[in-house]
Amino acid sequence: MCNQYDIKTKKGDTFSRRDFEITEYDDSVEPIVETPVDLTGASMIMQVRADSGSAILHTFSTVNGKIVIDDAPAGKFHINAEILSFPAGVYKHDLQITFADTTVRTYFAGIFELTEDITE
Repeated sequence: MCNQYDIKTKKGDTFSRRDFEITEYDDSVEPIVETPVDLTGASMIMQVRADSGSAILHTFSTVNGKIVIDDAPAGKFHINAEILSFPAGVYKHDLQITFADTTVRTYFAGIFELTEDITE
């Protein structure tokens, strides 16, 4: 159930706010029903790394305020805008959610590309 979500941005530029709505499909009924994932009581974290187990280059989370849950029952949240200053490169990221019942799920993962800017 992990979807691909790639991000490309420039080092030193403002990483634009990104809005999300997480839903799940119930294909056990006809017609297939799409329902929001309830984020009530959840915590979220997205780390940027060169590879699994390597040094963390950047962390977005509900704990550090870089991820904000806007409407928990509707599955809506956003990642705040900020200027990124870690070294330019092509990295990996994923978004992990820990629900109130301690269930942990990864909803998306992908490439996080930070390109070098020319003007400083």
